[in-house]
Amino acid sequence: MVKKLLLNIINASIGYARPKEIFNLVVNDLNLKLYKGDFISILGVSGCGKSTILHAICDFIPLKSGKIELSPITLEKPRISIVFQESTLFPWLTVEENISYGDWIRQQPNKLIVVNQLLEEFGIPNINNLYPKQLSGGMKQRVDIARAIANNPDFLILDEPFGQLDYQNRLQSESLLLKVVKEKEIATLFVTHNVEEALYLSDSIYVLGGKPTTINKKFTVPKNEFRNENEIRFTSDFIGMKRDIENILSNEFDRYKNAAI
Repeated sequence: MVKKLLLNIINASIGYARPKEIFNLVVNDLNLKLYKGDFISILGVSGCGKSTILHAICDFIPLKSGKIELSPITLEKPRISIVFQESTLFPWLTVEENISYGDWIRQQPNKLIVVNQLLEEFGIPNINNLYPKQLSGGMKQRVDIARAIANNPDFLILDEPFGQLDYQNRLQSESLLLKVVKEKEIATLFVTHNVEEALYLSDSIYVLGGKPTTINKKFTVPKNEFRNENEIRFTSDFIGMKRDIENILSNEFDRYKNAAI
């Protein structure tokens, strides 16, 4: 069966205008495709342009050249949900009200069923009437993701959503996220600094490099090999690919550091 193409980035160059008509080119000649149900991670050193790419996909900033096409075959506008590193829950709304806030979910007659199902799937049932200030950091992040998924997205963007969680919370949240997005076949674009996290979650990993940044190397993660139990993180294949990616990132870090001196 042919998968539906949801995102097609073609030779995209992205940057920002600076004073005196100087243009700061951040991303150069980027090419990337994302299909329904696929999980892609983007890795790169801090400041290389990962978030800039996400902003361009969401049309927050214009392209200098190239194209970013959403659902290019059908020309239908996909529904996009975004989750950031910092929680964006409304503090004056309960968990249930936060999750059912989106345009799509609020129009559904069975929205409470959807809310309860998502809370169950993310391992935090029966917290409907709590407010964000009553939740731990891990619970807030799961509610943020549940809210994004409740709006029935075709395409989910996650910008370092687990960056502030402790190790065990992060492992559990990763497993829950992967289960939900795969069951619902949500195309997912995931930005992270954590190589192990990217390997565990992803079908493909794009490692960024250079200045302006572009794709240094693409890694394809063998399906059904790295993702059955947490023990897979200790297999030789997993560790070998992790080492290869970390070597690239280490070289890129040295290049950025030396360029700043």
